[in-house]
Amino acid sequence: MGKNPSLDVLAGPFSCSVERAGGLWADMSLTQVDPARSLEFATAAVQGYARTPSDRRNVGSERMVRCQEIKAHVALGNLDVARDQLEHLVGTTPAEHRVGPLAQRVEEIAWMARDIVGADARGVVECAADFCRAPRTGTLPMLSGGMG
Repeated sequence: MGKNPSLDVLAGPFSCSVERAGGLWADMSLTQVDPARSLEFATAAVQGYARTPSDRRNVGSERMVRCQEIKAHVALGNLDVARDQLEHLVGTTPAEHRVGPLAQRVEEIAWMARDIVGADARGVVECAADFCRAPRTGTLPMLSGGMG
């Protein structure tokens, strides 16, 4: 890493923020059947995003990491927390931002919850279904300077 660990020697397309990396680590922890560690990574990443100034914040990546956090809660059996966080995600994500990869993450949450019996699990599945059913129409934001 060299003398300056904050210097990204692989800048550009090969770099990602610590918060986005936290989402990847959270996902890997779930595949290693360590939901507690996954929750630690995802929660730290979400907190990092919350501290990021809005002009530097990647809201799309933040939503993906929030899904990892929700998946960890489902895996740990914290279904009421998972449902509340998923409801927040559904309520704060405009239709035009419900892109395929995000919808896939939400579907993964539903798949995990379907294996659990109980009303709390049904609430998670229904909330995920609401997210995925919502039309993904709308006007995408313009890039600065337009698309010329």
